[in-house]
Amino acid sequence: MILLLLLALNQEPPIDWQRAEHEIVRLVPSAFTSLPHAITGELERRGCTIPQTWDDQRPHNVERGHFLSSKATDWIVLCSTKGKSSILVFRSGAQKPIARIQECGDAVYLQGTLPGRAGFSRRIRAIYPEDIRGYCKLWQHDCPAITHDGIEDIFEDKASSILYFSGTKWLTLPGAD
Repeated sequence: MILLLLLALNQEPPIDWQRAEHEIVRLVPSAFTSLPHAITGELERRGCTIPQTWDDQRPHNVERGHFLSSKATDWIVLCSTKGKSSILVFRSGAQKPIARIQECGDAVYLQGTLPGRAGFSRRIRAIYPEDIRGYCKLWQHDCPAITHDGIEDIFEDKASSILYFSGTKWLTLPGAD
């Protein structure tokens, strides 16, 4: 009897996944004051919010970098609408995104965090050419000539993939494991 009581006390409470999905923190585009106004307006027009990982209080999932070429500064935004997120890529100075990639349900990126709790764990960030080449060597993967930044699409504490624009299409390369 005492053993059963001890086992019961040591069990974690079940996670309410629907509640966790509902509790994902999503910021409005205007919370990112460094975003150009034209992009903020387009994100608002689309009804985008920017989901935040459960353990980082600083606004994230909006990044500036050289994603299309080494010559111009572009923007990426993790845009969530109706429970699905995708990465929008904005060319320097453009109001409309030139690409919408990696769409996935937000609930897919929930993971257990604390006993009985789950949190959103998807993050995007710029990754520099030397880091992309390092991953290619690590995984013994043939990479194209890497001349500009890529996008690291991260499932925190699990794995990541790297999205790289080759000049004609988006390639998916191995990231952290």
